Amino acid sequence: MEGYREKKLRSFKEVRETLTHLDFDAGIRIKGSLGEFSEGGFIFLSKSTEGFTVNVCDAIRDEKTGLLVAGEKEKWLKFKDLEDVMKFVLKAAQRPLKAYLY
Repeated sequence: MEGYREKKLRSFKEVRETLTHLDFDAGIRIKGSLGEFSEGGFIFLSKSTEGFTVNVCDAIRDEKTGLLVAGEKEKWLKFKDLEDVMKFVLKAAQRPLKAYLY
């Protein structure tokens, strides 16, 4: 099996468009700027039958690679529509935007 590639999302407009057409088995990872989570945290977005599910978790440095990975502290949020999830993303995302479709 060939390696999996993520697609970089370059703007909030592209995040919005991607969320509109997101498959149930796909997701978006965004680097956060949330003070309550280490390194600003990660924001994971997915589509659900009720709207959108958001998982926010710590971003911690892997000791071997130095890369940021998801940590243990987390919070789950539910949003009914695209407007509400985008309001959250616009407030919580790091700038410049670091977002990826997976």
